[in-house]
Amino acid sequence: FFFFFFFFFFKQKTAYEMLRSLVGSEMCIRDRVWGVLFGSYFGATWNPILFSPLDEPVSMLLFSLVLGVLHIFSGMLIKVYEEIKNGKILNAIFDQFSWM
Repeated sequence: FFFFFFFFFFKQKTAYEMLRSLVGSEMCIRDRVWGVLFGSYFGATWNPILFSPLDEPVSMLLFSLVLGVLHIFSGMLIKVYEEIKNGKILNAIFDQFSWM
Protein backbone atom coordinates (compact mmCIF):
# COMPACT_ATOMS: atom_id res chain seq x y z
CA PHE A 1 0.00 0.00 0.00
CA PHE A 2 2.75 2.45 0.92
CA PHE A 3 4.62 1.82 -2.32
CA PHE A 4 1.43 2.54 -4.25
CA PHE A 5 0.84 5.70 -2.20
CA PHE A 6 4.34 7.09 -2.69
CA PHE A 7 4.47 6.07 -6.35
CA PHE A 8 1.31 7.92 -7.31
CA PHE A 9 1.53 10.91 -5.02
CA PHE A 10 5.22 11.77 -4.91
CA LYS A 11 6.63 10.76 -8.28
CA GLN A 12 6.39 13.74 -10.58
CA LYS A 13 5.71 12.96 -14.20
CA THR A 14 5.36 15.05 -17.29
CA ALA A 15 2.26 14.88 -19.41
CA TYR A 16 4.10 12.75 -21.95
CA GLU A 17 5.07 10.15 -19.33
CA MET A 18 1.53 9.59 -18.07
CA LEU A 19 -0.73 7.04 -19.62
CA ARG A 20 -4.18 8.27 -20.47
CA SER A 21 -5.73 5.64 -18.24
CA LEU A 22 -3.74 6.82 -15.20
CA VAL A 23 -4.51 10.53 -15.47
CA GLY A 24 -7.85 10.32 -13.72
CA SER A 25 -7.10 7.36 -11.49
CA GLU A 26 -4.86 9.37 -9.17
CA MET A 27 -7.62 11.84 -8.50
CA CYS A 28 -10.27 9.15 -8.14
CA ILE A 29 -8.26 7.27 -5.53
CA ARG A 30 -7.70 10.40 -3.45
CA ASP A 31 -11.35 11.43 -3.77
CA ARG A 32 -12.52 8.02 -2.63
CA VAL A 33 -10.29 8.08 0.43
CA TRP A 34 -11.44 11.55 1.47
CA GLY A 35 -15.06 10.62 0.76
CA VAL A 36 -14.85 7.60 3.03
CA LEU A 37 -13.09 9.56 5.79
CA PHE A 38 -15.63 12.40 5.75
CA GLY A 39 -18.77 10.32 5.22
CA SER A 40 -19.96 11.42 1.79
CA TYR A 41 -19.42 9.91 -1.61
CA PHE A 42 -21.36 10.92 -4.72
CA GLY A 43 -24.14 12.33 -2.57
CA ALA A 44 -24.58 9.22 -0.44
CA THR A 45 -23.88 9.93 3.22
CA TRP A 46 -23.12 7.76 6.23
CA ASN A 47 -21.40 8.10 9.58
CA PRO A 48 -18.01 9.67 8.86
CA ILE A 49 -14.81 8.14 10.17
CA LEU A 50 -13.29 11.52 11.11
CA PHE A 51 -16.10 14.10 11.23
CA SER A 52 -18.75 15.61 9.00
CA PRO A 53 -17.47 18.82 7.37
CA LEU A 54 -20.98 20.22 6.99
CA ASP A 55 -21.87 19.68 10.64
CA GLU A 56 -18.49 20.80 12.00
CA PRO A 57 -17.04 23.48 9.68
CA VAL A 58 -14.55 24.76 12.27
CA SER A 59 -13.12 21.25 12.66
CA MET A 60 -12.76 21.05 8.89
CA LEU A 61 -10.95 24.39 8.78
CA LEU A 62 -8.58 23.31 11.55
CA PHE A 63 -7.99 19.96 9.85
CA SER A 64 -7.15 21.75 6.59
CA LEU A 65 -4.84 24.17 8.40
CA VAL A 66 -2.96 21.38 10.17
CA LEU A 67 -2.67 19.38 6.95
CA GLY A 68 -1.33 22.43 5.11
CA VAL A 69 1.23 23.20 7.81
CA LEU A 70 2.41 19.57 7.78
CA HIS A 71 2.71 19.74 4.00
CA ILE A 72 4.83 22.89 4.12
CA PHE A 73 7.06 21.64 6.94
CA SER A 74 7.63 18.29 5.25
CA GLY A 75 8.81 20.13 2.14
CA MET A 76 11.15 22.26 4.24
CA LEU A 77 12.56 19.20 6.00
CA ILE A 78 13.21 17.52 2.66
CA LYS A 79 15.09 20.64 1.55
CA VAL A 80 17.11 20.62 4.80
CA TYR A 81 18.04 16.99 4.17
CA GLU A 82 19.14 17.79 0.61
CA GLU A 83 21.21 20.78 1.73
CA ILE A 84 22.96 18.76 4.46
CA LYS A 85 23.55 15.91 2.03
CA ASN A 86 25.21 18.35 -0.40
CA GLY A 87 27.42 19.73 2.39
CA LYS A 88 25.67 23.09 2.67
CA ILE A 89 24.92 23.02 6.39
CA LEU A 90 24.75 26.80 6.80
CA ASN A 91 22.24 27.03 3.95
CA ALA A 92 20.11 24.39 5.66
CA ILE A 93 20.20 26.25 8.96
CA PHE A 94 19.70 29.81 7.76
CA ASP A 95 17.53 29.19 4.73
CA GLN A 96 15.09 26.57 6.02
CA PHE A 97 15.21 26.54 9.82
CA SER A 98 14.79 30.31 9.97
CA TRP A 99 11.29 29.85 8.53
CA MET A 100 10.38 27.17 11.05
